[in-house]
Amino acid sequence: MTKWLKNKRVNTLLGLSFESDRVDGAVLRKVNGGIDISNPFASALVGDLATVDPQIIGAELRKHLDSAGIDERNCVVGLPAAWVLSCQSHLPELAEADVDDFLNLEAERGFAYTADELIICRSKFKSSTGSIHITQVAVPRENVERMEQILRAARLSPVSFSTGLCAGFGSQENVTQGILNLFVNESSLGFLAVADGGISILRTLQLPPAAKENGASLSVEDARRELRVTLGQLQPEVRATVRGLQIVGGGLEGDQLYQNFGATAKAWGLSLQRGQLKPAFGLENGHTAQVLISSAMLLAAKWLSGQPPAVEFLPPRLSAWKQFTSQYASKKLVYSGVAAGALAGLVLIAFLIQQVRLSGLRSQWLSLKNPVQEIEEMQQGIKKFRSWYDDSLRNLNILRRLTEAFPQEGTVVAKTLEIHSGGVVTCSGTANDHAALLKTLDRLRASTEVTEVQVDQLRGKAPLQFTFNFKWTGATPNL
Repeated sequence: MTKWLKNKRVNTLLGLSFESDRVDGAVLRKVNGGIDISNPFASALVGDLATVDPQIIGAELRKHLDSAGIDERNCVVGLPAAWVLSCQSHLPELAEADVDDFLNLEAERGFAYTADELIICRSKFKSSTGSIHITQVAVPRENVERMEQILRAARLSPVSFSTGLCAGFGSQENVTQGILNLFVNESSLGFLAVADGGISILRTLQLPPAAKENGASLSVEDARRELRVTLGQLQPEVRATVRGLQIVGGGLEGDQLYQNFGATAKAWGLSLQRGQLKPAFGLENGHTAQVLISSAMLLAAKWLSGQPPAVEFLPPRLSAWKQFTSQYASKKLVYSGVAAGALAGLVLIAFLIQQVRLSGLRSQWLSLKNPVQEIEEMQQGIKKFRSWYDDSLRNLNILRRLTEAFPQEGTVVAKTLEIHSGGVVTCSGTANDHAALLKTLDRLRASTEVTEVQVDQLRGKAPLQFTFNFKWTGATPNL
């Protein structure tokens, strides 16, 4: 779809930017070497995009578009900031063929999803010391499919899915190397920084739905804490690339952060700026003087100007003809038949070899049967009379204690468990919130077999990703 639209030289496009329960947008049109904006709108939605029926939200979105006088179908979409996940990895010296496998492994360790459950984009940059780093930005595949259903219900045709945090990426007016941009709106914060042409920092903080329903907003202390967490998680050579902090958007909330962040920025060795999204990608040559620039407008303008988005989450689509020809092409069928025949032959040969080996092993077993029985009788005697015989089943006992510590409601879920020599155990997983995780750790500390419980890592909010470790003392209960 995207390639076909570009071949048609589309001159008009609808830009949309979603948050959990809001949408804003405008129609952009190429005119005389510039891009004009018309029909801007901002509206609340009936509920959370991630939970309400897509058909209901799509119908409501269609009503908002009709009210704004918008009939353009092709659209560029900025996905909600809360849907966007990110993790960063140092890229060691590897053969080119091994890089994808390494990054897929890093993604599985960094996200609370399997690789098949995500649509992942990658951005490479170089640190101040010359080392190569990769920022992986991902969106759950089910959320992308949900957004496609919403747009179909609204009779819209998407040409790009990106994130509003990266809307200004590629324009010096909005994203300057070495500057950490803090994007502010009423329900979320977003952090973005670039280094050497790549994304070095991308992180979001979403206000919990319950707090938002009660009229709460993100406080200065929330923002200050998240800034410390964001910078504190960076490796020193990546942290060295960040020299300034710019607070973007947010109206009065952004002004409040700017007024209260002077000492915080100075303590981190950052210069402090206040800014707004500026016209770019052709908008600066259009009639935009009376329009407040939004991320939806920048995403659409960037697409109209022929520049790819910094991250793209719209799955590729094949035409019906390509799907048919790729499935029934004669050459492909011949190759498939030859491959299937070769595979069947290999299976038959492997089966014959297996039977020959089994026959030889049976003969060996007959000759070893009596000595084996004698050894088994000796082992039974050892178990009966030697007090040092150990059947404590350490690993099963460790799993048992962990299972008893985790809540039955599923608010805390383990993803990986590693048992090392010396009784050191490492556990990683996700929790709905800090409180549920702390209760789990308290129950684990109450066990007499567990000591030295320590939290190694906490990331994100909902879900909260964690890693902790403890030491198994070796004492075993009577089962």
